[in-house]
Amino acid sequence: MSLYNCFSNRACPKLSITGPNFNFNTADTQYKIYMVPVKLFRTYTIAIDCEQPIEICCGLYGNYQDKRKKYSRLPSYTYQKIVGSKFSSPSLYTKILNLGRAENNEGLLHNADFLELSHMEKDLKLFLKIPASNTSTIVILEGDYRNWNDTIYNNPKKEVIKLKT
Repeated sequence: MSLYNCFSNRACPKLSITGPNFNFNTADTQYKIYMVPVKLFRTYTIAIDCEQPIEICCGLYGNYQDKRKKYSRLPSYTYQKIVGSKFSSPSLYTKILNLGRAENNEGLLHNADFLELSHMEKDLKLFLKIPASNTSTIVILEGDYRNWNDTIYNNPKKEVIKLKT
């Protein structure tokens, strides 16, 4: 469904993800962490006004956070930091576009684990970490819509159409 806002204002109830250069923890009251269902092999357009950095990563979260070791690299591989985001200039999130491809000849997941992940796609979530003080509207669209509103229609003729009665 084009132009459907995936963002539902659903805060993540309990999350703890630590990576080499990031930390998503719902116990930290300086940040809000929202979770949005996403799909494999898709891009997402994210629009938000925030002068401070926002952080994004993906993980598995059904009724609770899936902490199995075989998926432990998923948040690190999908992590992205956006500095100084503007609603009028949305960002593109592509980190789940190529999850099945090898990285540094190691591969993100073994084939069997990747196949299992594809069956668990309903639990695949995008976690959006923003400062708690931020009150901006948030829009997350499936697809690339960064340049959809760059043109203004101007009818130079200003024709009037008369209907026959």
